[in-house]
Amino acid sequence: MHQTSPFIRIANVFIEKIRAYRHADDRISELVIGVEAIWLKTETQVTALHNVTVHSHDRLHQFYEKCLRRLITKLCAASAEVETFTDGQLEDLSLAQPSINNRPLRKLRYSLFENHLRKTIQSLEEWHSVFDPSWFLLTLQSDEKIDFELEKQPHTTQSSQDVTAVLAVRTVIQKSRAKKSMTGSVFREEGFISHEQVALPHSNITMAALQETGDSVILDTTTYPEDIDREQNTSHVRDLARVLCCSQPSTLGLLQCIGVLKRLNTGGKISQYQFVFLPPPEQYTATSSLRALLLRGPVSLDAKYAIAKSLTRGVLAVHSADFVHKSIRPDNILVFNSSKDRDTRAYLVGFERARPAAAHTRLIGDMMWERNLYRHPSRQGIRPEHVYIMQHDIYSLGVCLLEVGIWNSLVMPSEPPRPGNLLQIEEQLQMSNSWKSAWDIKRALLHMANTFLPNLVGLTYTDVVLSCLTCLDSDATNMFASEKDLYDEDGILVGVVFIELILSKLASLSI
Repeated sequence: MHQTSPFIRIANVFIEKIRAYRHADDRISELVIGVEAIWLKTETQVTALHNVTVHSHDRLHQFYEKCLRRLITKLCAASAEVETFTDGQLEDLSLAQPSINNRPLRKLRYSLFENHLRKTIQSLEEWHSVFDPSWFLLTLQSDEKIDFELEKQPHTTQSSQDVTAVLAVRTVIQKSRAKKSMTGSVFREEGFISHEQVALPHSNITMAALQETGDSVILDTTTYPEDIDREQNTSHVRDLARVLCCSQPSTLGLLQCIGVLKRLNTGGKISQYQFVFLPPPEQYTATSSLRALLLRGPVSLDAKYAIAKSLTRGVLAVHSADFVHKSIRPDNILVFNSSKDRDTRAYLVGFERARPAAAHTRLIGDMMWERNLYRHPSRQGIRPEHVYIMQHDIYSLGVCLLEVGIWNSLVMPSEPPRPGNLLQIEEQLQMSNSWKSAWDIKRALLHMANTFLPNLVGLTYTDVVLSCLTCLDSDATNMFASEKDLYDEDGILVGVVFIELILSKLASLSI
């Protein structure tokens, strides 16, 4: 990355300018520290990429270059604006100056500078919301030289946790692909958690506590059919758990797994696994499934955007871990709410169908319309037509984002389940031709997106949903279709296109 040196030089000049004010006021001091923390993380990542991208996928390399150019533009603009507050004199903002005549002017500049720092932090965080997911696509590349370059970076500071996370996930993926064993087991003994558990409505999730410490944990229960290859399935569960053990909400954007429990049926065979997750480290006041929230009542536009952004990043994180989820729907999405809507976060759970992206698929489904609704038409029915790929997860994401946008559950969890009041598909559900029914329902979802979303969440959000729902179409409506080949060996290209067409557009949304 030939732009690394000028980037670091420009950034250091800006950081030095704002450091002159870190002792001026508690609020400004805190903001300066915030900018410095973001810069430390950014510098660590960009320095690591300087040599890594020599061995990276061409399209990923081009994306990094484009991201870096955007960041340089942001830093130049931020640095120039600092100059307008101080006229080049760093001491002008000090409120400690004794002159009474200048004090009102200094207070005004003080306020403007504080506002500038807040905008700078927001701008840098928005940049990271697009760049960081692409950083984790390095986990998919098989070139061992990437590991060599990453291992040369220091792994001892908070700012280097992303480098450590990429290395850890790469190790798991490479050993899984080569079918090599790893030290330590992810499977836990029966007494690992307490017996008291509280079920979350409209999901397979229960809340429990660790037996030893009493700390809260989240149990994600997965159930498998009797005829499944249990040895292969245990291998998939183990490999996924090892990746999830490397994850943290602040890095990959997935909840951190701390182990898996095996559950036996009456015949003594494994019938269920329970992934044990830690809640996110932030203090949240409530935890619910997305389905439960959709049924409960309206939320702010801030909350919708926050759920959409974090959910989308989670989908890419699963792909970056070399897995496909295969069961993305509101029942398998946990939402953590703080006292402020803008702190809302969504995390993927429900990993019962997840498998390595390159693993054999059984091409077996079901006829449950309330699940097929979230599946691409080619993946519906008892015998789906196509092997599962990441684009099928993207389609499922699009249906969920449609629900978030209109904030209306498309499935009413009655007995039997029935369509939501905005989903007019009763006629399609009665069709004897299941293939025609599936494609008609997809067209109904596209019609809903075009009809309701522009006025509720804006045109950019609408474009994102339409891009997801048409990601496997062969005609001009598919924004992914401009790419000649989305099926490169390591799965990098589809990840980059996903960031450009989906994630980056959502990142630009704000109130």
